Amino acid sequence: MPNVLLRQAARRLGARGTEPLRFFSRLPTVMLLAALLGTVFVVGRRFLGETAAGLATIACALDPNLIANSSLATVDTAYALATLLTLAAVLWLAERVSAPRGLALGAALGLAFAVKFTAFLLVPAVAVLPFLVPALRARLVRRATLGAAAVALAATLLVIAAAYGFHDLGAELNDVGWRSSEMTRLAARLPHLRLPVPAAFASGYDLLAVAVEKDYPVVLLGHRHPRGVWYYFPVHWALKTPVLLLAALVWGLGRVAVSGALWRQPALSYLGLNLALALAWFSLCFATQVGFRFVLMCVPMAALVAAAGLAPLVATRRGRVWLALVAAVSLAENAAYLGNHLAFTSAAVWPKREAFRLVTNSNVDWGQNDEKIGGWLAEAGLGAAARDPVHALPGDDVFDLNQLAGVGKFRQHLWLREHLSPRAHFGHTYLWFTVDAALYERLLDEDRHLRTGPDEARLCEGATPSAPVADGAWAAIPELARTEALMLCVAVPARADLGLFADEGTIVLGPAREPLRDQPLMRPGQQSWYRLEPGTSALAVTWATAFRGHWALRGGPAALATRRVAVEAGTLSLP
Repeated sequence: MPNVLLRQAARRLGARGTEPLRFFSRLPTVMLLAALLGTVFVVGRRFLGETAAGLATIACALDPNLIANSSLATVDTAYALATLLTLAAVLWLAERVSAPRGLALGAALGLAFAVKFTAFLLVPAVAVLPFLVPALRARLVRRATLGAAAVALAATLLVIAAAYGFHDLGAELNDVGWRSSEMTRLAARLPHLRLPVPAAFASGYDLLAVAVEKDYPVVLLGHRHPRGVWYYFPVHWALKTPVLLLAALVWGLGRVAVSGALWRQPALSYLGLNLALALAWFSLCFATQVGFRFVLMCVPMAALVAAAGLAPLVATRRGRVWLALVAAVSLAENAAYLGNHLAFTSAAVWPKREAFRLVTNSNVDWGQNDEKIGGWLAEAGLGAAARDPVHALPGDDVFDLNQLAGVGKFRQHLWLREHLSPRAHFGHTYLWFTVDAALYERLLDEDRHLRTGPDEARLCEGATPSAPVADGAWAAIPELARTEALMLCVAVPARADLGLFADEGTIVLGPAREPLRDQPLMRPGQQSWYRLEPGTSALAVTWATAFRGHWALRGGPAALATRRVAVEAGTLSLP
């Protein structure tokens, strides 16, 4: 809301154009980063000492993930701030249990829930983890704690309700359209039970319960994982943190654990438990692993714990020199990505044009260069046609990093990734390849080669003959419903290369025997080529929207026949 409100205010005050409005819409998040850094210092100074506070603040200020996500109109930095405020409020309450401190805890927890649904992890952080730390448990197990807890709960609910404008507060369960089986059953048993929170807030968790049942394929280190992988976030922390800063943080964390401070100091124990809980849940239970931003709130926690281990170094001259070197080198690594911190990878990732083999998705490319790539292509003497072809074409090709890495369609550019390296990159998010004639012939032979045989002949039984395919002939694909596909049966007497050029509309075109989900969407200006053997080859067209194009044929004549087939659950209904 602050991002939207400031953008609207800027427009009313006369700001015009994309760049000024974008600046004002992102400014609140930058201010939140400043607030977060200040909170890191205040919390660190109160519970860990001034030296540790300073080191933790510097570590956070040099973290490219915080910098990147704080330059966007998103909630990740806001949630990191709300998380730290909540944990600090627990430690503050443990110092002296009172109703005002319970109120502060509830306000911080309510803010976290208002910012992001991930705040459910803070419930055990508030209600369970403090009692696992002996020193905190001894302070909290008092009669006054129940009163403070009641105040905290009331404040939490009040802040959540206020964040939603008190809209539909107290709605009955049967008045909300639930999607998850759990809430549907509860509404059936207790239809008149009233919600203690706004209906939109409760239904948000209901939607998330359904969403986690879906698959979110993850591409990491060049491999595709159907539902994420446990080491996703540790790997990205290692690859997206400046090298010496990473070494210092790891050393500090190890020092805290080995020295026993992690177990002796209540604040360190509590922060360490919350850090472990967050990382464990996101690594083992969270399926939507599409960016390091989901664990951004772990960065300040890790920095504070590690800073406690690094603090003794400040007492020695050698230690101060080493810490200064860490800061200077980390600053230099950040400076290389000024204005494009989202694409940051550490100096250990080299050459930078190969970074797509290691990191993908919003860890490096979130569309931040989409408005710039046209100018970059023009400066390099490349036309717009070179950008994001369906597959590699002879000459110069420029691919969006996530498309090349296979985030959406893993097989689409697999052959290219395995056989060629980019010659350069544009802004770290677009990769430039040069494909010579020999390599293109190999691609057609090894990756775009359609088989013929009895299966293809059976698929094409009953197909209706269409106009002969000739070089330059018009190609029109009728509009198709989501539940149907069009089989294209192409017969050639000798080996030939068949191409389809898109002029209008879109289609998904691919071999009939391959899964539809593996086939890319073909847009105007793109072309798709296949190598055909003598006989009949079968292609399938889906998702056609007013498609118009023309054929290209090299190697001899071809006959075309078509038939409609059904699509069931994303799969062709074939014999």
